[in-house]
Amino acid sequence: MKKAELKMKNVVVAFLLVVAFEVQGQENEITVERIMGVWTDGSFVNASFAIEKDSIYYVDAMVHCKYTLTGDTINIYDGNDISFTGAVDFKGDTLLLIDKEEVYKLWPFKD
Repeated sequence: MKKAELKMKNVVVAFLLVVAFEVQGQENEITVERIMGVWTDGSFVNASFAIEKDSIYYVDAMVHCKYTLTGDTINIYDGNDISFTGAVDFKGDTLLLIDKEEVYKLWPFKD
């Protein structure tokens, strides 16, 4: 193999690696759009809550609470006070809410 061909193959491989890591990083990014949906922890017949663009609707309590998402940190408010602060992550389609004491696992709710 000529030096020029080998150099070109190395450039192509390096480019593909960069693209692969970029795509993987986007898949792991926590965004409002990614966490939006209806979620269950499996403890009730109904969904646990629905995450909307700017609030979380708790199904059984019929209450909306505002939240903010900064990076992978979510703050959920009860009125003006923060009632929960934790990290948000995903493992497959499982939503993980992680605070200092516990990891809460939630799955997409299906009727």
